[in-house]
Amino acid sequence: MGRYYEGGIEGKFWFAVQSSDDGEFFGAKEMGANWIDYCVDNEDKNSVYKGIKKCEKRLGEWLIIFDTFFNENNAYNDLKIEEFIINNHYKVNAKDYREKLEWYARLSMGKKMETFFKENPDDDLCFIAEL
Repeated sequence: MGRYYEGGIEGKFWFAVQSSDDGEFFGAKEMGANWIDYCVDNEDKNSVYKGIKKCEKRLGEWLIIFDTFFNENNAYNDLKIEEFIINNHYKVNAKDYREKLEWYARLSMGKKMETFFKENPDDDLCFIAEL
């Protein structure tokens, strides 16, 4: 159960964290209804790279925290993340993770877009996102 996106990239939107219109952050343009049809034209792929940099900047030290956490865990909940932060002595407020998690989910989509353009340097990226 959940909301998915598929096409040139595929994945699942993070439950209660990630909006179905997150593709727009990276320059994708909505193409339809019920599902959002998106396309990032090849000549606009720099917006993907800029979006990734912005995500990384907004995450700051949280990028390393989330990378480490999700390399060790395939699921999460509030308590699990808060305990991980405390047990690993990260100097961040564990309660602030939800806002940063949205940026991390967004970055995950951006990385898939980046991979698509690296593997398909001459193609446009099109995908659909469930509402």
